[in-house]
Amino acid sequence: MIDVYCRWAAFREVVADVNKCVRGMVRRKRKKVNFQKHIGGGYYVTVKSEFQRVDIRRFYRDYDAEQSDDENDYSTDPSVPSDTPVIKATRQGVSLRVQDWADLWQLIDVVNGEFPDLAVSLPCYYGEDHNSQKDALRCSECHPFTAGAMACLMK
Repeated sequence: MIDVYCRWAAFREVVADVNKCVRGMVRRKRKKVNFQKHIGGGYYVTVKSEFQRVDIRRFYRDYDAEQSDDENDYSTDPSVPSDTPVIKATRQGVSLRVQDWADLWQLIDVVNGEFPDLAVSLPCYYGEDHNSQKDALRCSECHPFTAGAMACLMK
């Protein structure tokens, strides 16, 4: 259950960035937006102008795909080394139209009011178990696609 709290906190931290991207996408129709932010586990929030949507979706590692050299390809997390497999979106998640996103982010305070534990939650990277780089790299919430391998290497 702790993952839900960490992810909610990380989600709250990216809302302002997502809103900025959405405003830019709506106000300037020609502005190209490619934004992706990790919110914990395999979950990412993505905004792409070509789809005019905000995606909140789980991703997985595709061991058979090769890394893209396209600098506009945001299907990979920049924190993942370039020699690791590509991450791809699953069907698990939601794709929101711009208006649906506006409705959702305005409900954040309502959710926080109804669930006080969520309101005071912090992303896991603020915890004491992230005080050293070694410990932070072992966190499967922060590094869902590399944490297991890192933990093995650091023994």
